[in-house]
Parts: sequence; structure tokens; C-alpha cells
Amino acid sequence: MGTTKPEHLCVATVPIFKVLPHAQLEQIEALVHHSHFPANSPLYLENSPADALYILHAGAVKIVRSSADGRQQLLRVLHAGDFDGDQGLLMDQQHQAEAVAMEPVTACVLYKKKTFKLCWRNIPRLPVK
Repeated sequence: MGTTKPEHLCVATVPIFKVLPHAQLEQIEALVHHSHFPANSPLYLENSPADALYILHAGAVKIVRSSADGRQQLLRVLHAGDFDGDQGLLMDQQHQAEAVAMEPVTACVLYKKKTFKLCWRNIPRLPVK
């Protein structure tokens, strides 16, 4: 049983990558991990390193922040086509909130690792706002 290649490049949906030529998008796409998260499982935790970009294909994710008394404040909900974590690719940061799958989630995850940093240096002029 073989694997099938996605018919589109998930990274092309993220604004910082949209301006890149197709060949460079394919290089970045080769670094993407196609991941599945069960309902109620965290994609990332509050105060953990922000070291990945999450691009949702299916499902919904709630972004919540815990208060001092333990209650959770809902900040936003992500759906298929949404993404989170793009700033973590550009800067060293920690997550200010937690991302939790509200239902089963399928996502492209692009981790900021040494291999990505090498690729990043070879990509000219990404628009940073």
C-alpha cells in the first residue's frame, strides 16, 4: 500500500509563503508532517516553545488561556483552512495559550528545526509584517 501525495501544497495557504515560486513551496512542503490529533488532545501547551506552524485540513481547534484560578478563557477557534504558529517560525517565542482539538483534527505541521532553518536561508524575501 503506497502513500498518496496531497493534491495541493498546504504551505501555499499561509500568507508568508504565498509569494514563493512553486519549486520553493515544494521544498518547504517536503518538510511538513501530516498529523492527526484525537478530540480533546493538545496540539501544543501554554508556555511551551512555539516551534511549529499548524495548518488545519479538517476538524476544529480551540485556543485557550488558563487564568490564575484555573478557568480557561476561549481566545479563538480554528477551522479547516486556518493556521496558527507562523510567528514561531520567525522568532523564538513560547505559546501564550494552549491549542486543543475540539474534534478529530488533521493538520500539516511544519516544525522549526535545523533542516528548516537551512531551507529558510535559501528562500529569498519572505514578506514579514
